[in-house]
Amino acid sequence: MGENRLYLSPILDLCNREILAYSVGRSPNLDLTHSSLQAAFATLEPGPHPLVHSDQGFQYQHKT
Repeated sequence: MGENRLYLSPILDLCNREILAYSVGRSPNLDLTHSSLQAAFATLEPGPHPLVHSDQGFQYQHKT
């Protein structure tokens, strides 16, 4: 990859430490985090209301 950087946005289930979903991108932006969150929510059965814990980076504070 040389000088090019890739950013990983994983969604981890803290109960069993399983990676539910992830996204990889060239920039740590809102699209990267949004796509991994949407993919993780798609793995849930109907009914659960997950708690999302983050490092409070700007990508996770944005209201969409």
